[in-house]
Amino acid sequence: MKKIYSFVLLSLLFFACNNEQDVAVKTVEIEGATELSLLQDEEITIAPTHIATFEVEGMMCQKGCGSILRKGLYETGGVSQVEVSFDSEKPVNEIKVHFDKNRTSIEEMITVVSKLANEQYSARLISMSEETVG
Repeated sequence: MKKIYSFVLLSLLFFACNNEQDVAVKTVEIEGATELSLLQDEEITIAPTHIATFEVEGMMCQKGCGSILRKGLYETGGVSQVEVSFDSEKPVNEIKVHFDKNRTSIEEMITVVSKLANEQYSARLISMSEETVG
């Protein structure tokens, strides 16, 4: 019986990682039996107030580097969208970050970017504007 629960637990973790969602597994003992349940983080909607454009040095590709940058910036809790503009011919590329200025700051985003992928990237603010609806 423990092997079945172990298999189910490992399967859930494997598929949860493939979906790139934060999933926690909760194990509860009920009258000698073990019950597994998934707890997903609640989605938080971020209403962006500003758009910041950064120069990013150290990018090698659109897909992998873009994914790393997006994930790191989304984890600040204040970023709603990251647009990556990559050209392999350029040593410096650009990203546009839509964010809520009340939840994260330019300094925090620059620090996050500089710590990603073993400090592979560096970012510098080019411009910032207010987000307009419509």
